[in-house]
Amino acid sequence: MYQQSYGSDSLIYRYVNIAIKRIQNFDKTFFTQNAKTAKSIGHEISKFP
Repeated sequence: MYQQSYGSDSLIYRYVNIAIKRIQNFDKTFFTQNAKTAKSIGHEISKFP
């Protein structure tokens, strides 16, 4: 496992965990609020950089 005794690395690790949780929550709300066909969902995803 990852050790958090590396100073700035532990901050990066914490921010990465927060970002992953936010992305997962965004995916849930985005796809449940926009129940579309697979084709249009793929089109929406392709708009993101």
